[in-house]
Amino acid sequence: MESSTVTPKSGSTPRSPRIVAKRQRVREELIRAEQASVLRNDDAVYTFKVITRTAVPLLKIYADHPDSARLYRESVLALLSKGPNIDGE
Repeated sequence: MESSTVTPKSGSTPRSPRIVAKRQRVREELIRAEQASVLRNDDAVYTFKVITRTAVPLLKIYADHPDSARLYRESVLALLSKGPNIDGE
């Protein structure tokens, strides 16, 4: 019988094939964003690190806010993508 999990790197938690596939799709989208020069740090790998380390804490911060979905989305986009500079450049 086949295992339903992918063998993790040493010291990490096993991941389901569905989670692995989703992570791969995110990485592919980030590579496209990098190629389009829309990432704030110009690096898909670094941006993936930012997402994995900030997404859940940010959700927790906005969890009890009445407009949490909008604030979360705007915060993530501002964190990850290039936009107008604060100083107007």
